[in-house]
Amino acid sequence: MKLLLASLVGIALAQDAGSSWAVNPTPGTLATGPHKAGFWAESTLPQHTIFAPISPPAGLKLPVLIWGNGACSSNGTYFRRSLFQVASNGFFVIANGAPTGGKGQTTSKMQIDSLNWIKANAGKGKFAAVDGTRIAAAGQSCGGLETYEAAISPQGQAQISVVGIFNSGEFGSSVKSKKVTQPIFYFLGGSSDIAYANGERDYKNLAASHPKWKGNLPVGHMVCKPSRVRSPLTFRPPGAKRTAASSARLRLSGSTGRCVGTRPPASSLPAPVRRRLDGAWNRRTWTRSRCSRRMPDWRCR
Repeated sequence: MKLLLASLVGIALAQDAGSSWAVNPTPGTLATGPHKAGFWAESTLPQHTIFAPISPPAGLKLPVLIWGNGACSSNGTYFRRSLFQVASNGFFVIANGAPTGGKGQTTSKMQIDSLNWIKANAGKGKFAAVDGTRIAAAGQSCGGLETYEAAISPQGQAQISVVGIFNSGEFGSSVKSKKVTQPIFYFLGGSSDIAYANGERDYKNLAASHPKWKGNLPVGHMVCKPSRVRSPLTFRPPGAKRTAASSARLRLSGSTGRCVGTRPPASSLPAPVRRRLDGAWNRRTWTRSRCSRRMPDWRCR
């Protein structure tokens, strides 16, 4: 997400404005930007979630990020950690999906709805601090495919200044991506990212003169992080005592969805416990959902 901020910094310069959201946003945590950020449901855009500085200072003009969730999720807070971070650095973010979630999946029409809403509301009334002339559209995985469609729509061509594609790319061949006219950046997860080849192909098939950038961080398709800060989880095989020697501290690896961690030295364990531990450790290629069920305090983000 730091790379996203670096890519958008050119459109994030402050200008004169004032603002009052007239709502009580749900505050975020762990964001490192200079502004305390929060999210809320806007009654005039009920199928979306807004992330923004809770009390933007006078004189700050907020550029806009239109966001499409991975899996085309209709939960507007699905990527809240990342979007809190963006908002804390002075952005007005509109994510597809209501804060409480919804049925089915989102579509690119929801990003276009966000563009129409920005056109009607930015710079006016309580949204006077929102700068509708500086809009970025981005999305992760399925949300990236939505972003392609939004970017090449008539509304997108008129309003979107820059496009961001995270862990995504078209299936089969590059068609819609080659119609994008705005500057575009790709953030891919390395060769273990299931969308790696698609994103690499789309990037390669852009015209040589097209303003573009691509970066790879070897984390796979989606990084999993703890849903809240707490001490490392401890895995104990059935029957094993809760001792430092018989504990294996685990974490979720977003690149594969596997449970991985530091295995205790086998020599320190009684043979029966060691056999149980070996069996559990050899079966560590659980799916991400099984890891989540085994470890309910950890969720994919």
